[in-house]
Amino acid sequence: MFELVNYDFISARFIFTQGLSIMDERAIEILVETHLLADLKAANEALIGGMEAEFEIPGDTPGQKLSYITAAIWIVEKIRLDNCEFSEAYAAYRQVIKQQ
Repeated sequence: MFELVNYDFISARFIFTQGLSIMDERAIEILVETHLLADLKAANEALIGGMEAEFEIPGDTPGQKLSYITAAIWIVEKIRLDNCEFSEAYAAYRQVIKQQ
């Protein structure tokens, strides 16, 4: 069973459920395709620590950037675990967000 530990989906859930145009599927896909998982996790830690990531992350606020990074990390791990395509992993992520 796929399970992520220590990730807070509240910010991402708010963004998806409020219908904001903040979470852009293509922007998440670009993060997934262009960055190693270790780099995504390092960016996540930097943002949590109040610092900037070493690469551009979509979003106007740290919370929005964390939402993108969290989504990208979750999706990369899902793709690796289930050997699936981005679209399938993204759909699974959206379901997790809706259920939180």
